[in-house]
Amino acid sequence: FFQKIMTLLGNIESGNQILDAGCGNGSFGMWLLSLFSTDPCFCNFHYTGADFVPDALAYGQKTHHDIIQKIKQDGNRINPLFAYNVVDLTKRLPFMDDYFDHVCSNLVISYLPDPTFTLTELVRVLKPGRRIVVTSIKPNPDFSQIYRGLIEKCKTPQEFEASRKLLDNAAGLSERESHG
Repeated sequence: FFQKIMTLLGNIESGNQILDAGCGNGSFGMWLLSLFSTDPCFCNFHYTGADFVPDALAYGQKTHHDIIQKIKQDGNRINPLFAYNVVDLTKRLPFMDDYFDHVCSNLVISYLPDPTFTLTELVRVLKPGRRIVVTSIKPNPDFSQIYRGLIEKCKTPQEFEASRKLLDNAAGLSERESHG
């Protein structure tokens, strides 16, 4: 899933600014960090996680910090910058026009009351000629099938826990959605 998003976003180069709009627990940021183990040149991007749930941002921030420290302990010279912002995607985004090189918004847009407004804001903060990738979950998804698919790919306890949290959040949103 994240590999497909990366393909659609285009090449991420050193110094690029990436916005993860509606980042939740930072799963996309964790995946970006995992690229360090396979591509040592992919190391100096600037990630901004934006979400309206402070606890999710705190979890993502701690997890990203721990991963970066582990990568550095393994001898990799990396220097990614990670920032976290409490942001309401239903309001004007607190970022400058034409600031980000890449914008990603995963599984959020269908939960917003005015997706067109949010998309307009995402375009406003994106540099001209760059790409936005927006994903959405289909109505009434089979989370058990998604869970099995994710679990089969987990190689570490951390990956398993991150997958579990991602699905817990998605299922919780789906449940809340059914109650309006």
